[in-house]
Amino acid sequence: YQKNKDYAKAEENFKILLKESPFSAWHNYRVALLYNAWGKKEEAKKHLNITLEIWKDADRDYFYSNMAKATAKEWGMEIPSN
Repeated sequence: YQKNKDYAKAEENFKILLKESPFSAWHNYRVALLYNAWGKKEEAKKHLNITLEIWKDADRDYFYSNMAKATAKEWGMEIPSN
C-alpha cells in the first residue's frame, strides 16, 4: 500500500502489526518511513526513536540498526549511544 501511496491503508496494516508486536524494531522502522513519506514528520520521528531504543545495544555491524541510525542522521535526529 505504501508503494502505491495509499498511506491510510498502509497505516491500518502497520497498526495491526504493532498491536501484536509493539517492540518490533523492524515494524517501527517501517512505520516511521511510512509517516515520513506521508508528511507526518513527528509521528515518523516517534517511531524511529522507538526503533533506535530497541536496537541501541545491537552489534556495531548490524545492518538494520545502522540503516535506522543513518535515517535518524538524515532526519537530523540524535542517535542514542549504548
